[in-house]
Amino acid sequence: MNPTAEQTSFRAIAVVALLFSVGMIATAPAASAQAGNNSTIALDNQTSNGTTVTIESVTLPEGGFISVHNESLTPPQNETIGSIIGVTDYLDAGTHRDLEVVLDRPISHNQTVIAKAARDTNGNQTFDVRRSQGFQDTAYSSNGSAVTDRATIQIQNATSFANNSTVTLRNQSTAGTNVTVRSVTVPEGGFVVIHGSALLPPKNQTIDSIRGISGYLDPGVHQNITVELNETIDENTTLIAAPYRDTNNNQTFEYAASEGANDTPYRPNGSSALISQANVSINESARESLQSDTESSGGNANASASSGPQMLELLVLAAVLVGVYLYLKVT
Repeated sequence: MNPTAEQTSFRAIAVVALLFSVGMIATAPAASAQAGNNSTIALDNQTSNGTTVTIESVTLPEGGFISVHNESLTPPQNETIGSIIGVTDYLDAGTHRDLEVVLDRPISHNQTVIAKAARDTNGNQTFDVRRSQGFQDTAYSSNGSAVTDRATIQIQNATSFANNSTVTLRNQSTAGTNVTVRSVTVPEGGFVVIHGSALLPPKNQTIDSIRGISGYLDPGVHQNITVELNETIDENTTLIAAPYRDTNNNQTFEYAASEGANDTPYRPNGSSALISQANVSINESARESLQSDTESSGGNANASASSGPQMLELLVLAAVLVGVYLYLKVT
């Protein structure tokens, strides 16, 4: 039996629908793979005091980090890990501009440095190249080579970090769950600890006044360190930041547990412990926003993250069903 014009038309529509669905399945992964290859980085010649390097721009299609290296990264040394002198925090996927990288190992003379773009290969938002001996968080590549750029850093007003510990805590408004230390220098590595006003005379409570502790800090200068507080503060108060050593080199803060025997404070020139105090006020809007985010976390974030893939799957399924229905209808 020869098909009617109507049957022929239905069959044509069915074939188009099926081809459309197959095309969507085939092209979506290809677009994702292509996006993952377009990483770029730009590092300009600049003047610095030796504690920071500024990255002009970087594009990380899948998110990751920027590591700054000295020239031992290049031949003949080729020191992938030992050449690292600074690393950014985790950077979301996309383009970032004017990134200031605080150097773990400050530089004191003019030299060439290299910036390298790295993936977050294990998805934990922590730079694990050192810990994994180069197996994790490998470099983005282009045409078979790591995505890098180099520039000359001219040093002006360099500071000696051999014996000079510093700390700066500024007045700030917070939701009450954390505070931000503007900067701290720990020449031998260590921690920055937040104390309550009971640290001050006449109470002088060095242990009982502890309100929060940073993670371990590598030797060098660190900026904008967020320290989570042990207990949320409910009213405006005075808080104090103090840098501490890691005297037993285990990268765990043990001043309180050892009753003051280990991980003692930095004391410039043998004087009293170095501190910086500031007024911390409660930002009610930030607190309400934090509470709202906490109550709604889990549902909205997951829905937003998965809405794109779910929509694609629904469109493909709908196209397949329409194609099958039309084909069966005319067969």
